[in-house]
Amino acid sequence: MSMKREQNKNLVMVVVIALIVIVLILGFAFTKIGRNGGGNGNGGGGNGGIIDGERGEWQLISVPGAECGNGEQYVMGFSPGPAKIDGKPNSRLVIWMPGGGSTMITRDGEFTTNVGFALGLISPPENLIEGASFIYMDHPDNDGFVKDANWVILPYCTQDFHSGRLTEPIEYDFTSETQMVNVYERLLNDNKINLEQIERKYPYVRVETHEENGEIKIDKLYIKIIHRGALNVEAGLDKTFELLEDKDFDLDNARIMMAGSSAGSFGTWYNAWRIGDLLYGHPNAELTMVPQSGSPSTRRWDGNEIVELSEEIADVDYRLTYYNNINPCNQPGGAYTNGDTCRDTLELIEHYQNRWPNMDLAIMPVTNKEDLVAVGGLGEENEPGFDAKLLNLCQSIHRYSQYIGKIEDVYIYTLWEHKKVGNREVRVHGLSNSLLTVPMVSPNGGQSDEYGIMKLMNDVASRELEWNDFTPHIEHTFNVVLNPTAKESDVDARPEYMPACNVPWPSRERPN
Repeated sequence: MSMKREQNKNLVMVVVIALIVIVLILGFAFTKIGRNGGGNGNGGGGNGGIIDGERGEWQLISVPGAECGNGEQYVMGFSPGPAKIDGKPNSRLVIWMPGGGSTMITRDGEFTTNVGFALGLISPPENLIEGASFIYMDHPDNDGFVKDANWVILPYCTQDFHSGRLTEPIEYDFTSETQMVNVYERLLNDNKINLEQIERKYPYVRVETHEENGEIKIDKLYIKIIHRGALNVEAGLDKTFELLEDKDFDLDNARIMMAGSSAGSFGTWYNAWRIGDLLYGHPNAELTMVPQSGSPSTRRWDGNEIVELSEEIADVDYRLTYYNNINPCNQPGGAYTNGDTCRDTLELIEHYQNRWPNMDLAIMPVTNKEDLVAVGGLGEENEPGFDAKLLNLCQSIHRYSQYIGKIEDVYIYTLWEHKKVGNREVRVHGLSNSLLTVPMVSPNGGQSDEYGIMKLMNDVASRELEWNDFTPHIEHTFNVVLNPTAKESDVDARPEYMPACNVPWPSRERPN
């Protein structure tokens, strides 16, 4: 659960998330899903049923009426699953929303961005990277649901958590992004591009320059971004069901997983109402939400309990207002008309359960008690008081997880891990490869079981696992994943590390 504050977010968003999310968008967003080209047409699907047909090739499909942040045509990735499962039309669907940070002027007037010099974060993808295994890799843990589902990727190119509804661009002053400025100056002075070419190729970029000792110097660099992520999601989903209609997708028996990472996790929280409202009233429909590495929060641990903080509330409200964000509580649908508050993860869960009474809804929030981005928002590690802030963050996430774990049909999965990179141990934001398959060391203080994240996702989405049989998965032992780029890995457990993070189980059902 993301607990970051706006302070120090410039450094975090620009440096930390950028590297991760470039990989998420360019790598995972076009993951190869399936069995090296599909099944044999007659083979069994493991726990997933008997499969008839093969997975279709990945396609980039233009979405009418949708645009990326730079004004170019928005496209989505689509790969139809096998035609039938257990003799019936394949009505499984995975909708994935990648991450990519955000760009905005904060409540304190600071410019923060994740674009840096990577204009691809506001541009449509140009191709599908077949075989780039990132989040849902070709792994037996996916046999139960993910592997044979129809797949849709809604790329992230609007810098607004997939939830903005602006139709006019905001022009930002990127002059403080020195890496980007230096790159453009070098290209200009090496005659690899001129100002006219920049304006023609990148009409959303505006540059002011002067000459100094025979060299071009950039005085100002401006970039326009249209924050219309929610409008793109709406149009992308319309296109999705148009495509699935030709494949006899049955809403009465639909089994849909909506998931995302980082900014895509927020996008899942803020856009799931679109799918749930569509499914509501269809007798056997099932919806599974899997927000990973990003959830709105307004509370912090005060030594006894997580309590609402006015600054946290103000930050969430500001963000929702800044992008004219979609807010589920402002959208009538299902059995809901109005009146709920949707700032906080606990409020969002309650809202969705009340919105669709009697619908088969499962929610599986995934977070890390030392999430890289959340910790980055605490300031520099060598600053006085950092250790106390880190402990407070860890305790806050732990207590949030405990309350979430009490809610029926919500399958909490809260990690506490770093990963080994060379000789270093680094924090994690966004999950890939063995980070998705290693089981916890001590979920909820007990012995480990077989559940890594991917297996739990599949067992929840397939309804193989009942909530009454589920132990809340809240890691009590810090650990380091030793081989994070492999499909499997050992971990180095550190039970002596910061045990005070594991606050006692609360006696009440939810905080005040």
